Amino acid sequence: MRSATASEPSSICAEAARDAAWYKNEVAAAGALGIRHIDFKMSATRQLSVEESHRLVALLRDAPTPILIHCKSGADRTGLASVLYLNRIAGVDEEIAERQLSIRFGHFSIPFFSPTYAMDENWEKLEKVYGLSG
Repeated sequence: MRSATASEPSSICAEAARDAAWYKNEVAAAGALGIRHIDFKMSATRQLSVEESHRLVALLRDAPTPILIHCKSGADRTGLASVLYLNRIAGVDEEIAERQLSIRFGHFSIPFFSPTYAMDENWEKLEKVYGLSG
């Protein structure tokens, strides 16, 4: 893993709210603090395509560190992005990495009941793509 002092920090926003006041304030504050603001549009209720997932992994790999990943609640989209970072970049075992998508971190997901189950389904699909046991 790269050293946190190797570059400026970055903030990856997985929320699509460019017109919202909080978003504009966040971008301004990040700029004032020397934090690179990076957008990656995601929905907590829709799976990423494999190509979008690869783009997210590349973005996470290439972003200046340390990285703050966030979305509206910090549980669903942030959870999936964290799983991808831990497994694909930091080399953390899949069973440990996928714990980021758990109630412990605010991710409440029940098949056919919770629309955010899409994040779990997304990871299950990617486990196959990456040749993991799942």
